[in-house]
Amino acid sequence: MKINKSGTLPARGTGWRARLESVGIAGKTGTVQVISNSPKGDKLPERLRDHGWFVAYAPVENPQLAVVIFAEHGGRGGSTYAPIARRIVEYYFKLPATPPPQTPAVARRSAASPAVAGTSVLSPPGVSPQP
Repeated sequence: MKINKSGTLPARGTGWRARLESVGIAGKTGTVQVISNSPKGDKLPERLRDHGWFVAYAPVENPQLAVVIFAEHGGRGGSTYAPIARRIVEYYFKLPATPPPQTPAVARRSAASPAVAGTSVLSPPGVSPQP
């Protein structure tokens, strides 16, 4: 397995949601099938849904932190767990919580709307992030 140092770049790879401007994060997403050749997502009972994970380290140049998030029957690692890993890295390095990165398409659509200060992956508008 190769850790993807480019997978956290916007719109590239599946771990781009972990991207931070101030700290380089290397990461790898994963999905583990519980049963093969089956319908995906909500069409299966929870006990048969795929497991999801995300593993990362930061900073890329001089690793000081490793993060592994594994969720039994939790779905896809990139969309669900990369943002959580990103928030853990922010917390560890005492960085302010920042809004998650956007894909280029979302950035173009929201260019006219200013970002809401104080929002993050784990704290929607109006909810203060917990230290």
